[in-house]
Amino acid sequence: MFRQLLFFMAWILLDNAAAATELYAFGESPRSFGMGGVRTLGVGGEQADCILWNPAGLSYLKGFRWDVVNLGVGLNGTQTYQALQNIKGAGSGSGLAGLTPYYGIPLWVGGQGYSAIAVPYFGIAAFDNFYGKFKLHNPALPELDADYLNDYGVSLAGSLDFGGFSIGTAFKRIDRTGGPVTIGSDILAGGNSANLQNDFTNEGVGYGVDLGMMYRAPVPLNPTVSVSWQNIGKVTFQQTKGAAAPPMLDDDLTAGVSISADSTLAGFTTGIEYRHITDANEELGKKIHLGTEIELSILTVRGGFYQGYPTYGVGLDLFLFELNAALYTVETGAYPGQTPDQRFQVGLSSTLSFDPNFKLVDVGSSSRRKLKQRR
Repeated sequence: MFRQLLFFMAWILLDNAAAATELYAFGESPRSFGMGGVRTLGVGGEQADCILWNPAGLSYLKGFRWDVVNLGVGLNGTQTYQALQNIKGAGSGSGLAGLTPYYGIPLWVGGQGYSAIAVPYFGIAAFDNFYGKFKLHNPALPELDADYLNDYGVSLAGSLDFGGFSIGTAFKRIDRTGGPVTIGSDILAGGNSANLQNDFTNEGVGYGVDLGMMYRAPVPLNPTVSVSWQNIGKVTFQQTKGAAAPPMLDDDLTAGVSISADSTLAGFTTGIEYRHITDANEELGKKIHLGTEIELSILTVRGGFYQGYPTYGVGLDLFLFELNAALYTVETGAYPGQTPDQRFQVGLSSTLSFDPNFKLVDVGSSSRRKLKQRR
């Protein structure tokens, strides 16, 4: 029983292994997952999280904004839940025989969080992204293929405005832990569990630069064009602990277009993103994200397509906090439709927004629409 619980704790810390072709991006959240993965400024055009996906968005802030906390955690649908149920009922299992319920089941646990402070043309954010995946195979000689990555760090961003056209850049330090690991049958059978911990102690530090451009036209529907290049030249990590340095972080060139509008009763935002433009090894269908959100007072409804798979999301404004949930599917194979992995994520966020006179105009919710109405 202890061994099985230890394995599950490893899943929570793992990622990016069994699916080496899964694409990775900064700045995602339960909100973006619900609307197909699209990261956009929204109706009011004021968000601090743009530090993480396009720092040029800082030029559209009009006051002080503090995203006190924005957290999201998730798992891959019913598969991880079923594994938890198996753990609860597997007390009689011993040795390798106790692993029988887990063979061939890909399990994923992941999440992200950040806190950010932003004013016009400047912002700083602390962030953490983690994700883990494992799959047990070969009953004759069991092996656990696992991948664990945890990225945490700080990003310092600034922007310049040229008559509605904005250019921004961000400098970030990233501490990365983890990498792909194969755990053999000797440890799975109850051998030295210290070896399991040693397999996940590869740590390193790296520095990256992001560059972004954005244009938001001052006309109805607020058409916005966004181009960002994250991790220019890739980010390599200098080993600080463990047997080897963690794997490098690839660059990501992304282009997006969005529109948004507001009325007395509702507001909406629609956008499309084309990610990993320079990665010729990935199919086009894995790079496309599109989605919509509709804000109805305290309720926000979202939908879209993430790598060709439908997504659904909802947000609930509880004054001091906002709750968000998203159901989405990620392609872990080479092309859309090959190896889909459905995931569910829930999140909690809280935001404080002030106008240029430092008057509080919004609290709790990340709703850009309410911010606009109160000005």
